[in-house]
Amino acid sequence: MKKWFVVILCIILGIVVILAGGGYLWFQYTLKARLPQTQGSMKVAGLKDQVTIIRDKYGVPHIYAANEDDLFFGFGYAVAQDRLWQIDFMRRLGQGRLSEIFGKDFVDTDLYFRLLTATGIKGGTPPQLKSGFKAFSRGVTAYIKTHQDKLPIEFTILGYKPEPWGENDYLDVLKVVNWGLSCGFDTDLTASKILAKVGKNLYKEAFPLWPDAAPTIVPDQAVKIAAYPELPSKVADHLSKLAGLPIGPASNNWVISGKKTTDGVPILANDTHLSLTNPGFWWEVDLNCPTIHASGFAVPGVPGIPVGHNQHVAWGVTNVMVDDVDYYVEKLNPKNPRQYWFKDHWEDMKVVKETIRIKGGGSVQEEILLTRHGPVLPKSVDIKKAQAISQKWAFTDGLQPGYAGQALLKARTLLEVTEALRYWELPSQNFVFADQKGNIGYWCCATIPIRAKGNGFLPMPGWTGEYEWLG
Repeated sequence: MKKWFVVILCIILGIVVILAGGGYLWFQYTLKARLPQTQGSMKVAGLKDQVTIIRDKYGVPHIYAANEDDLFFGFGYAVAQDRLWQIDFMRRLGQGRLSEIFGKDFVDTDLYFRLLTATGIKGGTPPQLKSGFKAFSRGVTAYIKTHQDKLPIEFTILGYKPEPWGENDYLDVLKVVNWGLSCGFDTDLTASKILAKVGKNLYKEAFPLWPDAAPTIVPDQAVKIAAYPELPSKVADHLSKLAGLPIGPASNNWVISGKKTTDGVPILANDTHLSLTNPGFWWEVDLNCPTIHASGFAVPGVPGIPVGHNQHVAWGVTNVMVDDVDYYVEKLNPKNPRQYWFKDHWEDMKVVKETIRIKGGGSVQEEILLTRHGPVLPKSVDIKKAQAISQKWAFTDGLQPGYAGQALLKARTLLEVTEALRYWELPSQNFVFADQKGNIGYWCCATIPIRAKGNGFLPMPGWTGEYEWLG
């Protein structure tokens, strides 16, 4: 009996040793081989001059270049070294292309993210920044092309390779960031559900957002809409399925004047409260060329440093938590559900056809219906009641942060910081900043809808023309 026990024990130990050895070899030759090269030198096409990337003991890249284009090329290359899978995922999420790598369960998510910007994005890359942004995209693409056999393990597991990085792909990342930081997507519909359940008086007690003397926050039209809660409830339940994706809307920042410190130097602290993700939301980097010396935290995939400092000034951000989304209940034509009523006439919806490819082959054909207010949410169309819900989002009309972000890197005074922030509208952020002389400042940079009527906290009637955005 003891002999058999010893034999079985030896067999088990042997299996354990084989598995451990196999795991070690797999790590050494599969995973470790995919780690980015951080020492030595290599030739990469597309540079004007030499670029040096030095990693400190924490793995933070310090990038040195002779000109701005090469600096941003190195910026893109380094972020691809560290976060290629992450930025490709964010790009695919923003473009509505997750079904291509995850399968049919993500068709609804893809359609939703496509309809978010089905009307187009008006604020793109300013012409004076195109050179640097192109260089950034070339840097990401250079890493992809030179590491086809050493891509992060996620690509191997999912069985695909990343496409080259386009110069405007950062907008897809910003789209996801703006969506995650916006507070209006779910609160408006949730508020409507609560109003329908508890009534106007209890609702006002539950949401004491303004003093009693202020105008009512529950317009009568909202009460009438809430009396038919099926549409808002249906859409809210659908959007709640995306609840695992939010970036997180809160944070705080502090700045103390040099007049309040013992050495006369201001103190700036920034604590961004974002959802825990792996890898993390931020990516630390140090940029150096004759015209730029800046360090801080970047959003992977976006060429800029929204939280950081240079040799002269420092800046930090928190979310404004502005309600930049409104929902409109549209009256549909019973005889033609692709027409909706506005003021005194029927208007035709525009139709955008989308093809969503699915992993393993095949595709799904979808249509996005557009009203003057924005896209119609697919789960909201009720043919029997001749109603639907459309969504208007400030992101599609606002100014993207490209110019402001680049100007911050070079700012030397508080005046230059504020001049840069004049061009920051999205994502909506509270900026604090300080300079070497002890001066401090605060600006709220946001795209806040100017509503003709109402406050946007509840779905409004789209047919009256009374609740339009004036700007």
